[in-house]
Amino acid sequence: ITYIYGLYEVGKEDEIRYVGKSDNPRGRLRSHISYRIKEHTHKSCWIKSVIESGNKIGIKIIEVVSYQNWSEREIFWITKLK
Repeated sequence: ITYIYGLYEVGKEDEIRYVGKSDNPRGRLRSHISYRIKEHTHKSCWIKSVIESGNKIGIKIIEVVSYQNWSEREIFWITKLK
C-alpha cells in the first residue's frame, strides 16, 4: 500500500493546498518543509510564507491505496480538491 496525502496550513485543515503520494507521509512532509529553501515552486513559496508567518504545515492522509493504482487515485484527488 501507499498513501495519497494533502498538505494544509494548520488551522485551515479544510483547505488542502497540495496533493501528493508517499510511502512515508511524515518523512515526505519533512522533505517538503526542508526543500522550501532550495525550490522556487508555487508549493515551496506557499510553505515558506506559512512558516515565515509563524504557522505550521500539516499533512492529512486522504486515501490509503494499492501501489498498483496510486497514480490514478492521486489524479482523482488533485482534480477533486482543485
